[in-house]
Amino acid sequence: MRVVVERELTREDLDSVRPVGRRYDKLFSAYEEEGDESLHWTIREEKDAAFVRRLLSPRMLELVEALARNKGLSITELAELLGRSPSNVHRDLVFLKRHRLLRFENKGRKRIPLLTLKRITLQFQ
Repeated sequence: MRVVVERELTREDLDSVRPVGRRYDKLFSAYEEEGDESLHWTIREEKDAAFVRRLLSPRMLELVEALARNKGLSITELAELLGRSPSNVHRDLVFLKRHRLLRFENKGRKRIPLLTLKRITLQFQ
């Protein structure tokens, strides 16, 4: 079984390819001028079974669905919506960020999680 995740390009992706060459200069320039709104490229990655098990757990699926439906909520607001503690929600958000499936945007004192995940495909061979 292969698991392929499609997600938006993130700032971390740009940082990792910057030393590679000049062909990304146009993308970097757009990012510097427009910020995260300029990152509309899609990246496909293969993920391992342990990642998939965690991502497809009931609580994580509930969180991902809440992020997709309720854009702009803070971590505390998400926790209230899901009936979970903010620390538990934060831990799951950190997992998603570590795998670049979301990014955080700062709005005043709030950190707003924004989903970059677009699609998960399971392929059986």
